[in-house]
Amino acid sequence: MPDEAVQRPELRPPILFLYGSLRRGEGNYLKLELARRLRFMMPGVVRGRLYDLGPYPAFVEGDGITRGELFEPADATILADLDAFEGYDPTDPSGSWYVRQPIRLDGPSAEAFIYRYNGPIDGRPEIVSGDWVSYRLARDAA
Repeated sequence: MPDEAVQRPELRPPILFLYGSLRRGEGNYLKLELARRLRFMMPGVVRGRLYDLGPYPAFVEGDGITRGELFEPADATILADLDAFEGYDPTDPSGSWYVRQPIRLDGPSAEAFIYRYNGPIDGRPEIVSGDWVSYRLARDAA
């Protein structure tokens, strides 16, 4: 007979690192009503590069830094909904538009999930600052 007094470890929901149109105040954050579906934790930084795809950025691994925000899911369906929004099919990563994968943060020291762009970036402008929001604001004002 199992010991009912045995405690199960608490399962912590995955942390998400969002760097583009899903950041607070951005268009898709508002459209998808993420304020009620994600809990903002703090800003964060990862190693990698951002590229301008027009209405949203592409994150690729590499030198450089990418600035974003860390969130904790507030509901059980958010990961599946974000996967669908980002064109990520866990059963077909190579055929996905973006791939959700773990990444080690540079600040704070932790691990989170990020949506990495899975397509070509040839000819796309690099966002050298690594900050989509400030880049987009300057680009759209020009």
